[in-house]
Amino acid sequence: MVFVNTVEISCITCGVSFWISQNHQAELKKTHKSFYCPNGHTQYYPGKTDAEKYKELFEREQRLRKNIDTDNNSLKNSLRTYKGEVTKLKKKIEGDA
Repeated sequence: MVFVNTVEISCITCGVSFWISQNHQAELKKTHKSFYCPNGHTQYYPGKTDAEKYKELFEREQRLRKNIDTDNNSLKNSLRTYKGEVTKLKKKIEGDA
């Protein structure tokens, strides 16, 4: 005899209780596919899985890092420009003196 771990689900429309395997529930949460209660009402898991949340956080961090790198490069270029201007002014002042 094979035992399968199940979870109880209540239909969000009619409230009837039914059971599905834990593996099937995990797959439904992962894929967000629709399934039906015994009375034919459509159900699905709309929430994001942990994997989806982590992926979004990772992608956000990558975007932030790229923006920081771009900002740093812009600041370095601006600093070089200002240093060049300061050097030109110093030479001009020294030449006038």
